Amino acid sequence: MLGHRTSVALLAAFLLGIQAFLSVPLRAAPPTDEAGFTEYVIAKLSVELPSAKFTTRQPLFIEILFDNGGASQESLDRVWRYCAANATSDCERAIGYVVAGITPPSRGRLAVDRSMVRAVVRTADTLASYEISLRTPLVTAPFAGDLRIACIIDRPTNLSYMTEVDLKDLGLTRAGAIALGIQNVAANLKPLQDVLMGDPADAWGHSDGDDYESGRILLHSGLAELSGAWGDRLIVAVPGTHTVLYADGRRADAIPAMRKAVREEMGHAERSISATLLLWTKTGWEVIPPQRLTIPPARSGGSTER
Repeated sequence: MLGHRTSVALLAAFLLGIQAFLSVPLRAAPPTDEAGFTEYVIAKLSVELPSAKFTTRQPLFIEILFDNGGASQESLDRVWRYCAANATSDCERAIGYVVAGITPPSRGRLAVDRSMVRAVVRTADTLASYEISLRTPLVTAPFAGDLRIACIIDRPTNLSYMTEVDLKDLGLTRAGAIALGIQNVAANLKPLQDVLMGDPADAWGHSDGDDYESGRILLHSGLAELSGAWGDRLIVAVPGTHTVLYADGRRADAIPAMRKAVREEMGHAERSISATLLLWTKTGWEVIPPQRLTIPPARSGGSTER
């Protein structure tokens, strides 16, 4: 049997061990919600880049202003999706790769090649705000209404808007970069008939995919068949980066129903874009004014004049 002094010593050692264990903070798993995950990554970045300033206009997208005046934008969408499907240890490792890959411009520019160029649609206001943050013009072009085409550099660990410096690195003009971006998006999108949810006979549909699904509206000829099935009265909207909505404009309730669907979709989209409704025509897109309630039928002979 243990002596009294031995028992007291063991008890004291046990209590000290418990106290030491409790004093060590438990390692919390990365948050699963988008906003919490974004703040979690920013906290890690703040340790590695203490002089940088971090802002976020929407979850999973960080704007970084470095102390040397350089700036960048980082998308966390991919790593967040990876973390949602994998173990905490694998998630932390992936976050570490992202954090390590973000460096001030003075440490050397990240390599870029033409296969990384993608074209996207964003509102003019959104792009203008990024130009202010980056203090440099972006590679953009008019599209329709409040929407513009912008070029993005899609690297394995981050996304960034293309600037004049990137054009010089790639030996491209603005028009050439936009054409290349559309070409690269087209090469990675599945055919519409493979992803369209709904039936033309139902007069409604949508397609969902990755961040470039909204770029489907840049492939004008790719929507010709669907538009033809709906008497050249195809209405399209891109409420978010992952979704395109479609409707048969010949229906009397098409525009009100589309506007309602767009509002609902923008309310829960990971990255919303625009509530603008567009009408497909043989020569391009027409913006449907907010006050319009119906669309007249297309004239005979294929004219889309209204």
